[in-house]
Amino acid sequence: MSYIKKLAVFNCVAFIGTILINTLANLIPFNGLTTGELSALYPNLFVPAGITFSIWGVIYSLLGIFTAYQLIVAFKTKDSVVTFIHKIGYWNILLGVGNMLWVILWHYRYVGASVIIMVLMLISLIFIYNNLSIGRAAASKKEVFLVHINFSVYLGWISVATIANVTAFLVSINWQGFGIPEAIWTVILMVVSLALGLYFLHMRRDIFYSAVIAWAFIGIYLKRTAAGTEAVRSVITMSIIGISVLAILIILALLRKRAYIFTDVLPSSRK
Repeated sequence: MSYIKKLAVFNCVAFIGTILINTLANLIPFNGLTTGELSALYPNLFVPAGITFSIWGVIYSLLGIFTAYQLIVAFKTKDSVVTFIHKIGYWNILLGVGNMLWVILWHYRYVGASVIIMVLMLISLIFIYNNLSIGRAAASKKEVFLVHINFSVYLGWISVATIANVTAFLVSINWQGFGIPEAIWTVILMVVSLALGLYFLHMRRDIFYSAVIAWAFIGIYLKRTAAGTEAVRSVITMSIIGISVLAILIILALLRKRAYIFTDVLPSSRK
């Protein structure tokens, strides 16, 4: 079997394993708690409402579409032709293995170790994103919709999830934040998240990454305004600012056709 076909098959195995482990983790569930119930054990102001985690359904659906498409491409393309599968290499397989390990570590409450795996997942996605030159290099519409969008959304959520994972770890070790109030730390983390959303929107024309950040802000807003939870005005205000700024800029990008889904090359590269 050729290199590209092996990669495609391993990608498929990684996807099936990821779905299986995540499903069993919540059905059994591992260690007697679902993933959401475990999040509640480490309360902090950055954790979004439970409905926000429904984005995993979107991520796994897109990942499933990508997995099927790359199998078709691998078995229809000549081995000498360089494809997006070559560019991704083994990073997607590492991402899948990382996802499975993270679920197991998280459920058995090895929070520190789960942070390390989450960072490895983030690194894998960054390499994939850069190797595909998403938002920077020419790509067919088919590749954009069946490959690029998948990794834009996945990277956006793992960017937020990494921050949340680190925050949960700090809560687990009773970190006092150098005496700085939790609300201030949360606002700082939200500003960092907003900056990432703006960076990807401006530099990569990536409305999908930015939309995921906006979705996270919506989740934080819903959590902080829900009955029975602590309503922290600064966090709520920052949520509204983040949602508004990103929503306006995403809409403008769509109206001006500045999102990478509209053009194959950046405007600056046109003659």
